[in-house]
Amino acid sequence: MNDNPTQTQTAPEILGSLSIELETGDQSKASQQFQKTTLTVRPPIQETISFETKLEGHQIEWVKKNIEENYDRTRLVNAPLFEEEGVPQFPSREASLNSALKQLTKEQVDYMMKNEINPFTFQIKLVSTSNRLGLARKLINGQPKRMNIPNQQQQDLYIKEKVAQYLATETESKKMEWKWELFQGEQIMKPEAWDNLELSVDVRKKAFKAQLPKGMKGTDLSSLTTRIADALEKGKPLDIKFKDDATDIIDSEQWLVTILDEEGVLIEEKDLFLLGGDFGPIERMVYLLSYKADAQDKAACFRASVNGGIEEAKHL
Repeated sequence: MNDNPTQTQTAPEILGSLSIELETGDQSKASQQFQKTTLTVRPPIQETISFETKLEGHQIEWVKKNIEENYDRTRLVNAPLFEEEGVPQFPSREASLNSALKQLTKEQVDYMMKNEINPFTFQIKLVSTSNRLGLARKLINGQPKRMNIPNQQQQDLYIKEKVAQYLATETESKKMEWKWELFQGEQIMKPEAWDNLELSVDVRKKAFKAQLPKGMKGTDLSSLTTRIADALEKGKPLDIKFKDDATDIIDSEQWLVTILDEEGVLIEEKDLFLLGGDFGPIERMVYLLSYKADAQDKAACFRASVNGGIEEAKHL
């Protein structure tokens, strides 16, 4: 007996349909027999796609609720990218939901649902094999300037030169695609049971990876810049907490660095560095810098994620 039956979902509660029976006659036939034809009428802007999911009912509802609550927001945050050359059309809510339900596993959703101290929230990110840094700057620099200081570069993205050189790798294929993603943590990450802040950043990274379910990842450039942009649009920069969310003070109550554990290791001379992003309270700018892998840094934090491609349904 199969304990994990595959469910076929068509999301009728989202799409809906109306079936009408029409009588049509074929005058060319001597019998003049009338045949019944079923015409299915659907809302003009809705899409339908059949998919299989291994998720249980309560897991499906959790994913659905997360996407429904955050879809409009992630579309707003990604708006600065819409006019860039080569950027595909932004995916629909229905296609994002259907694709996520099709690709997620029970173990992944169970892990995310249980992590209430650093919750996972839905976002859509643009993944590109070329011009990654240009797109990151466009996305972050294009957010509203909500920091109350007279600096035209406030909130803009600064990338250390060697980090920029490392991340600026290009591939022969110039491909861009939107991906659905469930990304961990909001403004400030709280300590988790698996983590030991007394250890080096590299050792902590290995412990972080070891406790993730199969198919889940950490943080890459597109994941982080999308979440940074979301935070800036709210006027609450990622990884830093000002008293009462003030936009015109320097002193912060909490300050962290999110490690880009999916972007490999930067080698400078004989030293190994991990990449990370933070927000400078004085300059009010976003930074991508390097951090020694074998150093202890209690400010370093790790954010988990799971993502996948989005299959757009055909209009019927």
